[in-house]
Amino acid sequence: MLFTLVVQLVIMRRFEKMLGWFRILVIYTLCGMTANVFSAIFIPYFVTVRPRRSFISTTSTLAS
Repeated sequence: MLFTLVVQLVIMRRFEKMLGWFRILVIYTLCGMTANVFSAIFIPYFVTVRPRRSFISTTSTLAS
């Protein structure tokens, strides 16, 4: 939970100021859905939903 709070307040806020809230919303939502779908495909019997997948994929998408 602490990791989630730090990422939201520090990293994601900077990206939001640079790109705007709507673009970050779309990228974050698509990354989260895609990460959870791939997780369900590759690990079908271990179901979890965590925001960390969204943070990691969003950060790597915006960093490239």
